[in-house]
Amino acid sequence: MFDLLVAELGAPATAELTHGELEELCERRGGEVVRQLLQDHLDQLGETLHAMGRSTDALAQLMRARAIRQQVGDRSGEGESCSTIPTVLQTLDRRAEAKAFLCVSMKIYKELGEPRLDDVRRRLLSDDIDEVQGG
Repeated sequence: MFDLLVAELGAPATAELTHGELEELCERRGGEVVRQLLQDHLDQLGETLHAMGRSTDALAQLMRARAIRQQVGDRSGEGESCSTIPTVLQTLDRRAEAKAFLCVSMKIYKELGEPRLDDVRRRLLSDDIDEVQGG
């Protein structure tokens, strides 16, 4: 996203913008970059905490990332979150919730035509715990 912002600022059309319009563009697009960095940070933190055996803390971070994605309308990111969260829920022996998140992920991926739909469908239909965890 940062590279897209840099490219947009360097585009010929941007040369015609006033200083105020450039600031507005930077604030809007820069905010998207910061939001994406925060989401990625929360995802990474969740995965790290989970690997450390701190599954409850991991779940909290992953849920925060999902909430941000919902708030800004990032459907693809929300689908990804809903596909990742079940790994932690499964560790916490919350299988029904894990499957519910996989259903949400599958619905979003289907709406978006995401190629990851088949993987989520396979995980959802599997009774094997390792398959559900296989994020």
